[in-house]
Amino acid sequence: LRVTAALGRCGDLGLSIVEGAARHDAAPDDLDPALRRFGLRALSQLGQALSAFQGRDAEAARAVWRRDDELDAHFAALSDTVLSRMAEGPERVSPGAQRLFIAKNLERIGDQARRIAAAGWWMLTGAEIDEQAPETGD
Repeated sequence: LRVTAALGRCGDLGLSIVEGAARHDAAPDDLDPALRRFGLRALSQLGQALSAFQGRDAEAARAVWRRDDELDAHFAALSDTVLSRMAEGPERVSPGAQRLFIAKNLERIGDQARRIAAAGWWMLTGAEIDEQAPETGD
């Protein structure tokens, strides 16, 4: 049930990304490749969480769970860059805000991947995942 709820939320977030991008027809920006890389990273995290869950691999699930901090750091750096661009002039505020919304929704997809990984860990070990989990996954 945890995985189903997380996947449903990912669908909602994906829809928000698409709707937001469709409403806003900003000119391409040199930040877009960085946003695409971030999106690919978030989707990769989701795919790895699902693979770990499906493959019943507790160690892979824990690895995904731990990598969420890296995704959060990537989001923070991307957000700082977008905010700096927005400060350059009023014409950059609206497109920058749209890019921030997209980035935040992608970061939330990464959070859902972490929830899926935690659910896989719980299913396989019977314990909630935390940083103090033994290296062997026992």
